[in-house]
Amino acid sequence: MAKNRLQLKQQLASIPIHNARIRETPDTDGTLVVEVDLTYKGLLRFMYRGLKLRTTRRYRLDGLGLEVYRMIDGIKSFEVLIDEFANKNRLTFFEGRAFLMQYLQMLMQKGLVAIGIPNSQLLRPSPLREPS
Repeated sequence: MAKNRLQLKQQLASIPIHNARIRETPDTDGTLVVEVDLTYKGLLRFMYRGLKLRTTRRYRLDGLGLEVYRMIDGIKSFEVLIDEFANKNRLTFFEGRAFLMQYLQMLMQKGLVAIGIPNSQLLRPSPLREPS
């Protein structure tokens, strides 16, 4: 069974924001190096120093990835980002949405971006339907 999934209206109203704890370093070749602290769970949380596991992870953003990352300002909704991206790259709304959704999901998995949901769009239980 699926977890609490956002409806389309909620997805479009959501606001991507950068992780406040990341460090950004522009590189001389026009790329951006983004560094994020790693967190370990379970036993690794206590053993990572002894095992000499890395404590940070770096990602290099360039091209379209960097363009999208820079569009995220913590104010624009996902829908506005889709419109801007689609217009700039001559895509349909649906093509832009598919690309941005996949890319933002990857940024979230890497810990670079989080998605905020405005209070008016929080998940609400669906109303019970009466049998017909």
